Amino acid sequence: MVINTPLAAAANNLPLTREEHLILLGFTVALVVVHLLSSYVIHTLKHSHHGLRLETITVSLGGGVAVAYLFLYLLPKLDQTHPRLAPWNHLVMLGGLLLVLGLEHLAKYLAEQQPGQSEAEFTVPVHIGLLALYNLLIVYTIPGQLKLGLGKSAAYLVAMGLHLFGDNYFLEEKFPHPYRRWGRYVLTGAVVVGGMGAAWAPANKLVTDLLLATLAGFIILGIFREQLQEHQESSYPWFLTGAVVFGLLLITFKA
Repeated sequence: MVINTPLAAAANNLPLTREEHLILLGFTVALVVVHLLSSYVIHTLKHSHHGLRLETITVSLGGGVAVAYLFLYLLPKLDQTHPRLAPWNHLVMLGGLLLVLGLEHLAKYLAEQQPGQSEAEFTVPVHIGLLALYNLLIVYTIPGQLKLGLGKSAAYLVAMGLHLFGDNYFLEEKFPHPYRRWGRYVLTGAVVVGGMGAAWAPANKLVTDLLLATLAGFIILGIFREQLQEHQESSYPWFLTGAVVFGLLLITFKA
C-alpha cells in the first residue's frame, strides 16, 4: 500500500482549483469550530447527568485516537521526509524534544525565582505556542491532500478533527483558565493563518518536513505523558474503539 501523506503531496505545488479553494475553506472553518466549541463540549460532558461516564468515554476514546495517530500517521509520515533532511531527520526530532524539555525546565526555574507566580504561567505559552505551530502546519499542507480526492479529504478532516479535539481536551484538563481565556483563540488563529497560507503560498516540502520533525518530539511526548496517562475511570473497550475507528479513518485516507 502506498502511503500518500499531505506533506508528500504538497511538494507538487500545483495551483488549487476553485472547488479545492472551497474545500480548503470548509476544512479551515471546521477546525476553527472544533477549537471554539471544544470547551463548551467538554463542559457539557462533565456536567451532564451522566458526566462521569461520558468523561470516561471521552478520556478513553482520546487515548485510543492518540495511539492510532502516532503509529499509523505521524511515524510513517516522518519516514517520508525530504531527501535533503533524511540523514538528519531523527537528530532534528531529538533536538526538538530536548528543546521542549529544556523550555519546561527553564519555566520551572523562572517560576522558582519569582515567588507568587506558578510554573504554569511560564509553561502554558510554550505548550500552546508549539500546538499553534502544529495546527498551522496541518492546515498549511492541506492542498496536497486535496489532490487525493474528496473522499480521502473528508476522512482526513474527521481524523484531524478528532485528534485536535483530543489535544484540546487535555489542555482544558491541565491548563483550564489560560486555555479558555486565550489559548483556544491562539489555536484558532493558527488554523486561520494556515488556511490563508495554503490558499496563497505553496508549501515547501523541505520547510514543512523540518518543522514537523522539530515538533515531532513534542507531539510524541504529549501523547505518552498526557493522553496515555492512567485515568481512574479509564475504559479499555472505549480506548480500543477509539484506536480502531481512528485507525480505519487513517487507512481510508491512505489507501
